[in-house]
Amino acid sequence: MRFGDDRGLIGKLIVIWLLMFALAVVGAIDAGSIVLARFRGNDVATRAAVAAASTLAVEGDRNRAEESAQETVDGQTGATMTDFAIAADGSVTVDVRMDPNTIVAERLDFLLGDLVVVTAEATAPPPTA
Repeated sequence: MRFGDDRGLIGKLIVIWLLMFALAVVGAIDAGSIVLARFRGNDVATRAAVAAASTLAVEGDRNRAEESAQETVDGQTGATMTDFAIAADGSVTVDVRMDPNTIVAERLDFLLGDLVVVTAEATAPPPTA
């Protein structure tokens, strides 16, 4: 019995399905890395804002508060403080940039642009005694 053109079709389908599965896995890993960078960025921004607000409450020095936030951010891999502000009411806002570790997405700058995650976190002013 001859099968003609059907020979090797199963092998080709398996290869195609494996390639599609591999692309899906890489896409999921990249998406997870971006989401994780967002969560880490929020966490770092929150800790930096709290550190700055605490320093401001204790020392009353705005420059020292910014240094405290910068020290908190500098201790984290891939994090950069992009903005720092103290409002008139004493609340502190810190913006943090995180570079996610992706497999493919960071290499597609021509499609995605700069792949960074920027998060902002604000803290309430410290309570007055």
